[in-house]
Amino acid sequence: MGFSNNTGNVEGAGPSAEGAARFVFNGSAAATDGRPTKLTTAQRAIHKVPDFSIDEIYLWASNYSSANTTLDIYFAEETGEDQTLRVTVQSREGLVLVLPGLPLGGGHTIYALAGSNDSVKILGFAHRRYRIDPQDSNAGFDGSS
Repeated sequence: MGFSNNTGNVEGAGPSAEGAARFVFNGSAAATDGRPTKLTTAQRAIHKVPDFSIDEIYLWASNYSSANTTLDIYFAEETGEDQTLRVTVQSREGLVLVLPGLPLGGGHTIYALAGSNDSVKILGFAHRRYRIDPQDSNAGFDGSS
């Protein structure tokens, strides 16, 4: 299974799926066709991981403004320091790897915001790994495909 923009529980992508697959981000701030998404200073959801999988998040950022700016990535809706990664994206920098396959557990959502409006664009994908045994939440996750 390759990239998909299916957001529902469809055949091959639901709780009984096996192996691994790549998906474009599915959050409100994500371009669901894989194109870059422009961020603002308002926190927005980038990707929500289904309960039945672990998603490895690959995220790139670019900054086309004339000044350096920050990109804040949150792993919870609350924005405390223990749930935040802050990256400075250099001025006129294109496609800097920000998250190199960071595993995010099922049921969690990743959020992001930029330090200034309309300067940071992000893009990426989730490499989803499904449970080895869909019926056993303690069975681990398959990465064979």
